[in-house]
Amino acid sequence: MVSHYYDVDTIVSLNTMNRILNIIEIISVIIILTVSLYSFDKNIPDYLIMSKWFYTILIGLICLILLPIMRFLLLKHKVEINNISTCFIPYLFMSVNLIVALYCILQLLKILPTTSSFFLATANFDNPAGISTSLSVTFPFFYYLKHRCKYSDTIILFVFLLNFAIFSILQTRTGILSIITIYFIMLLKERKILFNNKLFALLIVLIITVVLIYIMTHKTVSNRGRVLILSVCLQMFKEKPLFGFGLKGFQQNYMLYQAEYLKDLSEPYTMLADNVSHPLNEFVRLGVNFGVIGIVVLAVLYLLVIIYYLRYKNFISFIGLLVLLSLSINSIFSYPFKYPIATLALIYAIYIIFKKDIKRFLNNSLFLLSVSICSLIVFTIYYPWFNSQKEWGKILYEDTGSTVIEKYEELSHVLGNNPAFLYNYSFVLFNNNLYEKAYEKASYSMDKWANYDTALLLGDICLKNLDYGKAEEYYELASMMCPVKFVPLYGLFCLYLEQSDLEKMKVIGDEILTKKIKIRSSTIRQIKNDVKIIMIEYGLFK
Repeated sequence: MVSHYYDVDTIVSLNTMNRILNIIEIISVIIILTVSLYSFDKNIPDYLIMSKWFYTILIGLICLILLPIMRFLLLKHKVEINNISTCFIPYLFMSVNLIVALYCILQLLKILPTTSSFFLATANFDNPAGISTSLSVTFPFFYYLKHRCKYSDTIILFVFLLNFAIFSILQTRTGILSIITIYFIMLLKERKILFNNKLFALLIVLIITVVLIYIMTHKTVSNRGRVLILSVCLQMFKEKPLFGFGLKGFQQNYMLYQAEYLKDLSEPYTMLADNVSHPLNEFVRLGVNFGVIGIVVLAVLYLLVIIYYLRYKNFISFIGLLVLLSLSINSIFSYPFKYPIATLALIYAIYIIFKKDIKRFLNNSLFLLSVSICSLIVFTIYYPWFNSQKEWGKILYEDTGSTVIEKYEELSHVLGNNPAFLYNYSFVLFNNNLYEKAYEKASYSMDKWANYDTALLLGDICLKNLDYGKAEEYYELASMMCPVKFVPLYGLFCLYLEQSDLEKMKVIGDEILTKKIKIRSSTIRQIKNDVKIIMIEYGLFK
């Protein structure tokens, strides 16, 4: 039997390699976190959100290709890697919290510009929901300072007050509820809340009560809008309760159900309806898409997490549990997984909770090699798609001439199942008077994502194509989807004008002129003026 051993130089070399690998892993996580927050590529459609996702996935795949290979090379020497890098990651999430908070403060002080004229601060997101998600899902990581920093209590309290102040200024109710809940649990864990201290206990209860009242009573219009969405989703759930509508079932069907639901309703409900792409509740979306089966599966996963935590509970896994709780609170009232930072926090939370078993895989050379190969395969598929998205972004705001049509046709081989791409393609075809092909692309887009804009475009296409029956159907559908909108009614008015149907012109014209305005705009003012002039001309205005 041959004895295997390493000499001193080999051991030193392996330890050096291990340290280098840890440094590379930390740098990789820093890059991924940075691009998930601050990617800003205007060549990508919806660049404030999608560029973050696209570059996060791109760099993540590169890391999943290279890092497992590097680990494999070390493991070939039978060295179990002590993954120091994972111990450093909580500090990176803490840094995310502080950097986003600082970014937000600088915007509030007008030192840095915001990405939107509607909000006081947005950081580098589309609206304050991105700030709320980033701060609330990273706040639990500050608990990592316990037993590691002498001033941990002071730091945690400072960050809590800082986040709370930002949420209060931006009126992000979900963020307020999340961090108060997390901070309260932190205090309970450390036995900082002593319920024999009646004054302190009363203060905590009072704060929670005030916050809950604030959440329920503030932004009452927004609350009523959420109730409307939930009511429509309930109708969808009743129709397919067991398996739901499928992976993209909400996106494909919600607006059709909203149109049907609003058919027999009057104000104020009709004034609340908008072009909805998300139910503002991840659990509701899960129920619509996958029915009871999806909800049961998720409940089982939650149960497994709790059982595993109780069995192997430790200091670091408790942080993972707090992150999951924060994500769950955000998921009830918002759409946290719209932002990559939420998914990254979830992945790390799952890792630290199940670390005991996951480490076995990470120290298995075959597993690492499989991850690298699979990631390479995904990368070869993803990269051409990624480039196609960038090419689409480049032509999105170009002239809508024949050369652009050729580019759209070329890109359709890769992006032909993207409803947003199909909508834009159809719009370009429409502007070039290619109505038949425009109708084909818009119809396909409508099948994949039923929404107000596509219904309106289909109405315009059918009107130009002299298909008056279908034009009327689509204009009416668009109007029922969002009754507050004036443009579909104006489309119907123009349709009846072209048909010289004076009776219907008068009915729609009167509706336009007397219709309540939710948000005043130059478009609405122009529509009302045009309708009034035409009705006077035809003797329909009194």
